[in-house]
Amino acid sequence: MAKRVWILLFLLSVSFNIAAVGVVAFGLRSQVEAQGGELRREGRLRRELHLSGAQEEVFNQLRETFQQERARQEAAIAPLREALVRELVADQSDSVRVDSLLGQIGQGQAQLQRSLVDRILQERAVLQPDQREAFARSLERRLLRAGERRNDGADSLSGR
Repeated sequence: MAKRVWILLFLLSVSFNIAAVGVVAFGLRSQVEAQGGELRREGRLRRELHLSGAQEEVFNQLRETFQQERARQEAAIAPLREALVRELVADQSDSVRVDSLLGQIGQGQAQLQRSLVDRILQERAVLQPDQREAFARSLERRLLRAGERRNDGADSLSGR
């Protein structure tokens, strides 16, 4: 009888580990796909703009700086989101703590948004007038499309 219990525990452990690996792999796959989409959009934009070598260098540096800032901000926001979730599902949620966490998350997101705006302005500054027109059109398309995607799933929690 004890042998069967050990075998059952072993099989449960293996099943749990396989499921955990699957969840991690799915998360990584989603992240890679998102980054790939971003790189394709940037590549398409750069081809449309016909960047010079010097402009390309500036764009690369700005992108790298922004990616580092985004990673730093996302790393700072992640534990705040986890704390918010724990607070929201607690038996007795503390509304002052929830407000504080929301404020901190909002500040981090605002800093990230500011970094993106700064990058866009710096990229625009190195473009020629004809390139700026194409840049503006591309930016409008991307921002409008991003807003549409967010609105499609806006009521996902409420089931609407």
